[in-house]
Amino acid sequence: EGVTAIPENAFQYCYNLASVTLPSTLISIERYAFNSCPFTSIDLPDGLIKIGYSAFNSCKSLKNFDIPDTVTYIGTNAFEFSPCIEVADGIHYVDNWVVDSEEDVENVVPRDDTVGIAEMSFQFSYYIKNVDFPESVKYVCDVVIVSTGYYPYELHYRASYINMEYTRDMISSFFMENEGVRVAL
Repeated sequence: EGVTAIPENAFQYCYNLASVTLPSTLISIERYAFNSCPFTSIDLPDGLIKIGYSAFNSCKSLKNFDIPDTVTYIGTNAFEFSPCIEVADGIHYVDNWVVDSEEDVENVVPRDDTVGIAEMSFQFSYYIKNVDFPESVKYVCDVVIVSTGYYPYELHYRASYINMEYTRDMISSFFMENEGVRVAL
């Protein structure tokens, strides 16, 4: 108890790490903290706010993963190559967060229970024609969409975790520049 962060690379490549008990005081899991660890599940404490870049990348046995409601930020590739990812309509989910997407996804229409969009979730989705975030989305992390169609634009912004209206306006104005792309936020 009393530990608030798992530092960068803390347990990376700990191939014999079978289980982990995290303290209730934990608020941040940093970059690569558990990268390539073999455990099958992990219980994240309520109060956790951040899951960093590649924090659970290549955890090839991690099948069950529940993200606490207190999480407001998930970094790029946090769950890449981990079997806890579920794919539906070209969008990758872990629990109720969008964490990645297929290159050929055209319709960015997350499930109705989606609460967050992780950083760089649509970084290689070059054929986006439709963006429609459900009202349930509360958190949108950095640089959600890097390019669309044959337009090599970048949408760089820090999403307001409190003011979703700001985020909706930023994405909406970005796509208004591209003919044939529909946005409903």
